[in-house]
Amino acid sequence: MRDAEIIARIRLLRTRNIGPMTYSLLLDRYGNAVKALAAVPDLASRGGHKLTVASAAIAKAEMSANAAIGANNKMARKCRNARHRGRYRSLPHHDLGWSVR
Repeated sequence: MRDAEIIARIRLLRTRNIGPMTYSLLLDRYGNAVKALAAVPDLASRGGHKLTVASAAIAKAEMSANAAIGANNKMARKCRNARHRGRYRSLPHHDLGWSVR
């Protein structure tokens, strides 16, 4: 996974009012986090809200901190790919900061 995609995923997850369900729906609808992140302000304004997307600096700092402790996104890919099959439900998304439920 490219760094830009990882950073966009972290930014989505750290954006207020975007929880795990909305995150998953955005990824399903737009195909990747970069496109989903670009669509968030427009989607929010159409819904009558103003959302401030989490900054890239915060996402890069989180990515660096995770790299410093040896976390990688291999576990996240396993969880995402198996999500609908019910596997890996309790495994944490170490690089993204949330667990699949």
